[in-house]
Amino acid sequence: MAAAQAQVQVVLKDKAGKAAEGEVTLKDADGKAVASCTAGADGRCEMSSVPGGSYKVHVKPKGGEPPKPKSAMIPPEGKVTLHVSTGS
Repeated sequence: MAAAQAQVQVVLKDKAGKAAEGEVTLKDADGKAVASCTAGADGRCEMSSVPGGSYKVHVKPKGGEPPKPKSAMIPPEGKVTLHVSTGS
């Protein structure tokens, strides 16, 4: 039987609160990338089959410097929305 995993909807915004383009990556405690997606012009992307746990959220905006990684807790199953900013 497969373990349940979460579906993560990412909403990426710039410092002004407008939709932003860029890559969002979840890394585990060892720094290993577990899931990633690229937000388009609408600032949204989705990661599926993400194991529950604590992660660092790394953002690589389309333009500008990446902010410091933030912490996020992903539930072991279900759907979750992760709001991320390109600003530090």
